[in-house]
Amino acid sequence: MTESFLQPVVSIIIPCYNYAAFLPETCKSLVDQSFTSWECILVNNGAFRDTKAAAEKICSQDKRFIYIEAENTGPSAARNEGLKLARGKYIQFLDADDRLANDKLKEHVAVLENNPGLDLVYGPVKYFTSDFPEETRKQIMDLSDAGKNGHDGDGKALFSILIRKNIFVINSPLTRKRVFDQAGHFNEQLKQLEDWEIWLRCCEYIRSFTYCKVEKTAALVRFHAGSLSRDTVGMRSHYLAVLLMQFRPFRLSFVQSLYIIIRMEEELTNALFNHKRKLLFRTLDHLIVKRNGFFTYLLFCVLLPFFFPFYLILRLYRKFQ
Repeated sequence: MTESFLQPVVSIIIPCYNYAAFLPETCKSLVDQSFTSWECILVNNGAFRDTKAAAEKICSQDKRFIYIEAENTGPSAARNEGLKLARGKYIQFLDADDRLANDKLKEHVAVLENNPGLDLVYGPVKYFTSDFPEETRKQIMDLSDAGKNGHDGDGKALFSILIRKNIFVINSPLTRKRVFDQAGHFNEQLKQLEDWEIWLRCCEYIRSFTYCKVEKTAALVRFHAGSLSRDTVGMRSHYLAVLLMQFRPFRLSFVQSLYIIIRMEEELTNALFNHKRKLLFRTLDHLIVKRNGFFTYLLFCVLLPFFFPFYLILRLYRKFQ
């Protein structure tokens, strides 16, 4: 039996929707951590019996695990329930089918403790399969660590990086809880790319971030058939909605605003030319629900004809790049 800590340093939040088969392996990676002052909140969003049985067994063996149930309204709502209960100074997210390398918490906590001005630290990402769980790789099919490693700077620099590409898998960063207290919790209206949206929103409250290149701090991500979304229209529509939510011309630099304008117009034009008008309406639906960027989205649509010449230039540039 592991000692229970009255005030854990790290709060780990795991939504475990119908993932009873993977949960013991995921939780073992926490028990095996060289850093021990943590709590882990297991959120059974859907109240699946198999998941409940697996989680309760884990909790009975180690009092640092806490089990709660929530309605099945998606991983964002489950993570938000965990954030409400979190007592730790730092927040670590983890999906129920993934793992953390053994020194992940120890090394990342040390970085934040030794640098009071840092609000977020992240490390390498490795991928593995269920058939060979101990064999980790930097790339499996379209899952890759390319472009994710080695970044650091302040919150503005992080925003400039993230607006072009999400460099964080969900279990990569360790973040001060204060950041989420200020930025707010996950947007429960978004069913995809909700992690990208919250990291973008957090940038305003992150004083600085850094990359820890120690290999034993890796976020370990499982590749399996259920881990990749096949709803490409849903993914692209969420991409447009999240991108538009960040469009605040008076708060962004000219380059950042221009990038969002070009990406938005390019995506909308692609949807029209490729007969994917469903994408346009799905995006509109997200924005009406969110009540954020609705009229700006309509303005982008109205300006589409003026963008066509630039679109053709972009197509030629990308073709010969």
